Amino acid sequence: MSDTGSSPDSTTRWVPPAETIYDACRRGNAERFMGYVEKGGCLSECDDQKLTLLHHAAFSGNMAFVKAILDRSGTQQVMIDAADREGWTPLHYAADRGHTQVAAALLDEGASVNARDTAKRTPMHLAALSGRADVVALLLRNGASMTAKNVAGMTPMDCAKEADQAAVIAQLQL
Repeated sequence: MSDTGSSPDSTTRWVPPAETIYDACRRGNAERFMGYVEKGGCLSECDDQKLTLLHHAAFSGNMAFVKAILDRSGTQQVMIDAADREGWTPLHYAADRGHTQVAAALLDEGASVNARDTAKRTPMHLAALSGRADVVALLLRNGASMTAKNVAGMTPMDCAKEADQAAVIAQLQL
């Protein structure tokens, strides 16, 4: 018996699972992702967590992938405000991860700046909590609410203060 637990004469070999299009998007596999998109692959389909390709691209901050998806909104349904199982939209992911360019592109395409997740958090709550001052400034310029309260009754300023995010606190006080 080999150290993998199989007989040395075994005819079956372990084959790694195929990379899904969502994996390719998240990992930055441009060849696979762009091939899928250019061949007209469905952009509104979601994975088992209700994440679309746009969610994955926003999470990873891959501006080229975000642009490729948004550029096809005239020929395919691109759900800019699609919510995953937790209610996060692509803008929630961009705000939380500090991907300012991605957030700007989503807002330019009409993403809801005050979308709420299942805990009533807006992208502003997430950016404030994560210390993303540049994203906070962008969201403010695009009409984000500073008074929206999450399920705990906290505003974005409360979140920034609780997380001791001095740069965000300063940004919110302007």
